[in-house]
Amino acid sequence: MAAKKQSPMTAPAKKASAPKTAPKGVVIPPAKKGKSAATSAPSTYMHAGAKDALAYRVIAADFTAGATVATGLPAPALAEVAFAGRSNVGKSTLLNMLMQRKNLVRTSNTPGATRQINFFGCKVQLPRPKVAPVAAAAETAETVASDAVVSEPVAMPVATESAAPTEQPVLDLILVDLPGYGFAKVSKSEARSWGPMMEGYLTTRIALRAVFVLVDARRGPEDDDFQLVEFMKGPRAAQSARPVEVIIVATKLDKLPKNQQKPALEAISKKAGVRVIGASGETAAGREDLWRKIVGSVL
Repeated sequence: MAAKKQSPMTAPAKKASAPKTAPKGVVIPPAKKGKSAATSAPSTYMHAGAKDALAYRVIAADFTAGATVATGLPAPALAEVAFAGRSNVGKSTLLNMLMQRKNLVRTSNTPGATRQINFFGCKVQLPRPKVAPVAAAAETAETVASDAVVSEPVAMPVATESAAPTEQPVLDLILVDLPGYGFAKVSKSEARSWGPMMEGYLTTRIALRAVFVLVDARRGPEDDDFQLVEFMKGPRAAQSARPVEVIIVATKLDKLPKNQQKPALEAISKKAGVRVIGASGETAAGREDLWRKIVGSVL
């Protein structure tokens, strides 16, 4: 980057074991017996308070790649949505809740334990679209196709819809788990080695569509979070038709009493200057709102 910007990402890359044939910095998921998570039946994992009928149902999810160095990032193939936040903000729990999987994203009791960028392939069934008049539908389809060709030449999300009007469309995308920042005890040399990789991903990744910045609902955004939001407002090396959207999510909403949740969200929104989404990885609160924003950022 031409001008060095301050970044809150200071966690270093953690060396991960990989087959000898793997390129440096690439973590390949181990071979699984039988069907993989990407092709298996959807998980029945549900949180307390989650509705039986979900508008956004994840029918397949799997760990696809991990990178510990910039050169190890997988080639962009689908639209990517990244999740960032302080090391103790509950990011792993939230991602597992979103993908309806218990332990797909590993959680740790040690803040800052995850020190690589992890990519998760996700296939989500979208709400059944409303039936539109034939002429209007044809015009809309023509407009979308035109926009896709002109403004999104690469890393397009894949959405398929059956000809049968009763079936729901399915969207393929990548959810990206970025390392937590703020609490990891690392050396200065490790911090210097990690920072460039994070900055490189956020500023040059052409497939990146949105960054969800997670903050604790009990404390609101802290200095590191504001630094990340400001960093994302800067110029990007990757040229795209639209800027990367930044959404603030207040996690661990279940840790607050019911009568304190709404005032807390209002206070965070006022402090951040934008509307925030309240969520809980334990109760699945905010799941539909999060998926609505995710899908809206890539389509």
